[in-house]
Amino acid sequence: MYDFCIVIIIITLTFLSTSTNYVVADIFSQRDSIDKDKTSIYCLHIIKNLNGIRGALDITITSIFPDEEEVLLLPYSAFQIMKKKSI
Repeated sequence: MYDFCIVIIIITLTFLSTSTNYVVADIFSQRDSIDKDKTSIYCLHIIKNLNGIRGALDITITSIFPDEEEVLLLPYSAFQIMKKKSI
């Protein structure tokens, strides 16, 4: 019998904002707690620039809110889901 591995790849269609700081991400995720139809999802991204193509930009030093440690995920960046874990 063969062992099959399901590969899941997602592609961002717009700019997405995230943070390198878990506490900051947690604060922003709680903003949707009023709307019970929405769910917050935490993702750990390990971003590798392949062939000089960037998937994200760390804008911490150019942001007017540097304490947020913001990273922008660029549109049409592909991410492979390696593992799913419920917390």
